[in-house]
Amino acid sequence: MKLQDVLKEEEEQRTYRILLSIPFADNNNIKGKLARLEFDLKQNGIEIKRIASSTLGQNSFVLDIRTGLVISTTMKRTEVESILEPEYNIIKFTEDSNAS
Repeated sequence: MKLQDVLKEEEEQRTYRILLSIPFADNNNIKGKLARLEFDLKQNGIEIKRIASSTLGQNSFVLDIRTGLVISTTMKRTEVESILEPEYNIIKFTEDSNAS
């Protein structure tokens, strides 16, 4: 394999579908937690294509925010995982080979 092929592969744009959990939220900080997630991703050069959230478990005002993301980046899966963890709990992580 040529060096040029390796560099081209590393710069290839990848699209991932991620389902993650944002623990220990309450009614007062849901928007802040989602804004922090968007900031963390954008700060690391990850483009958010789609984002959708829902809340679970309203016991004692503690919520679990489930967030579905479609992101685009040149990073490999392990690099994205290291950015998200341990702040966010990854539930499902797949590469979407036919996303646009």
